[in-house]
Amino acid sequence: MSFYSQDVTIKAPKDRLVSLMTDPFLMSGIFGHVSILRVYDQKQGKYVELSSLSSFSNRFLVVYIFGTPDTKMNLFEGEMEGPIFEASRIVYKGWAKDQKFKWEIGFEATAIKPKETLVGIIVTADYKVSGLDKLLGRTPFALAQHIVED
Repeated sequence: MSFYSQDVTIKAPKDRLVSLMTDPFLMSGIFGHVSILRVYDQKQGKYVELSSLSSFSNRFLVVYIFGTPDTKMNLFEGEMEGPIFEASRIVYKGWAKDQKFKWEIGFEATAIKPKETLVGIIVTADYKVSGLDKLLGRTPFALAQHIVED
């Protein structure tokens, strides 16, 4: 399991940043490897199109996309939850259905000045490399660091 944390100072008011960090569609786009397909509807007990959602949900059916146009693309069906509101953090977490990887990212925003905010980012990630991956020389990448820095 990898762990990575970083503090970033952003020239924006805390309330504006918090409102952005609580938008799962925006956050999945910022993560860059997550594409939301459907939303879980508790009343129906299944994933549905956004237009069929009957109440608020923070649970999503997603596709994780890894690779580049120059390398082989890997797609994983999975789930993402978030935003999850903890005492002083906003958390997102996700996993592949085949359990090849799981991740969690937490954001903690602290106002420094009226228009300046310190955002603490903490990520844990676990990416499992299969025996075939090892045979082919594929090594795990620093997923936690990649989520934050790239």
